Amino acid sequence: TDGGAYLPKAGIELEGINLHAELAGDRLLITDLELHSGPGNISGRGEVVFDHWNFDKYQLRINGENFQVVDFPELQVLCDPDLTLSGTSEAMSLQGSVMIPVMTVKGNPITPEILPSKDVVIAKLDKQRDELNFATDIHVVVELGDNVTVNSGGLNTHLSGGAIITMGTTGEVFAQGEVELVSGSYKAYGVKLQIRQGVLNYKGGAITNPDLRVFAAREVGDVLAGVQVTGNAEAPVVTLYSKPTMPERDILGYILMGRA
Repeated sequence: TDGGAYLPKAGIELEGINLHAELAGDRLLITDLELHSGPGNISGRGEVVFDHWNFDKYQLRINGENFQVVDFPELQVLCDPDLTLSGTSEAMSLQGSVMIPVMTVKGNPITPEILPSKDVVIAKLDKQRDELNFATDIHVVVELGDNVTVNSGGLNTHLSGGAIITMGTTGEVFAQGEVELVSGSYKAYGVKLQIRQGVLNYKGGAITNPDLRVFAAREVGDVLAGVQVTGNAEAPVVTLYSKPTMPERDILGYILMGRA
């Protein structure tokens, strides 16, 4: 076959879809699978095994280079997968690695939040997640390449590092690893501060909620004055920080005007 498809949720168009398969006894051998998206492609080989013509199990090995998985103005992602997908009607396994050579996150700077008083408690409604109706064994090592950038919400930086991705029984995605903000700047109080330290630390929890350790500052002579972000993505804690230590009003003075 030779076909194509548009995936609106990812904004990508699959082209040059080719699948060659042949029956060999109780096996359907996938001798060649090829998909093109953006500047790259993926290819695969595998088999589907039947037991008296009832589905029994499957395995598919996938490799690719510069395959576009997301294509929106605000988010573009290319990947180099090296994955093995296998399973039965009751279980699914995904093992291997994915290199992300290119990822671009863009967006307009957001307006600073007006934080509530510390006495205000915000309650979140936890939605019950249904368990998947099949077992999962997902273990994928994701690495960031040299062209991964973020320019959004006042943040302009390169990212490096990676994480091990796994999945729970309810389909929630977990991560363990570290992503570093490499140089760049962060806009606070209308001033562009240089990133001195930036780490997103994943400790095996939800991929959307890493621990934060970010320090962005303005340097004036021997003084560093800026903001420090700690906590996690769901509950970040932003504080003023300086070296040497000084009152907050003086830190703000150095950030805004370059003097106390």
